[in-house]
Amino acid sequence: MGSQYNEFVERQGQSPVLVQKWFANRVLKCVSSSTDIPFPDMYILEVGTGLGYLAQAARTLGAASYMGLEPNEDLRRISEEAASPYYVTSGQLPAIPESLKGKYNLAILVHVLEHAKDGHEARTWLSALLKHLSPGGAVVIISPDVLDYGPYFWDTDWTHGFPTSNRNVAQVFADIDADVTFSQRMRLGRVDPFSSSLGWWFSKLFPTRLANVVGRKIFGRDVGTGLQVAALWSLTFVVGRPNQDRSAS
Repeated sequence: MGSQYNEFVERQGQSPVLVQKWFANRVLKCVSSSTDIPFPDMYILEVGTGLGYLAQAARTLGAASYMGLEPNEDLRRISEEAASPYYVTSGQLPAIPESLKGKYNLAILVHVLEHAKDGHEARTWLSALLKHLSPGGAVVIISPDVLDYGPYFWDTDWTHGFPTSNRNVAQVFADIDADVTFSQRMRLGRVDPFSSSLGWWFSKLFPTRLANVVGRKIFGRDVGTGLQVAALWSLTFVVGRPNQDRSAS
């Protein structure tokens, strides 16, 4: 994306910091529970660091290490400052530095895979991440669920290309001979079926349009849609690992 995504910097700056920090914290807790990797054993590679909130959560929760790759220079500078003493450098998929091979056991992509041009590019990205994992590692994909977002999937971000869902992300993993060890929708900051069902009902009952009208008058933005995106509309949450039989051969 390089310098072509600067609009995102301004847009993310309008989102409440407390909400973004809460979300990043919940993401890592869900990653730990779904991969059975405790925080002190997490060696994280995040591609697409945004404003650095996941790095801050990793520091707070006691991850062993964190490395960020961010293609946009403005975001890289912001996230590098937020992540200190962790390291963030310029980079983008599928070109992962060889120096990182075997140095991470968790590759985490939050709101990133949907920016692939299509499923073929998504396949190339995931393949590169899997090849550089340390033994026992996992790739975790967290992206908007196009089945829940509907047309807003494309309206929310002009760079969305690959319409992500649990099923098609799992299909991409399968096509590169990886095992999907966890697949669930993430709502309300959780990945259990009860929270997913509860969040679905809340999303249907919540007066989104009315909240947007009020939000525009008071805050100058669509508060209702923002709440749906932050907690109610589902995110795909898929964990893929290298095929154990193939790795052993």
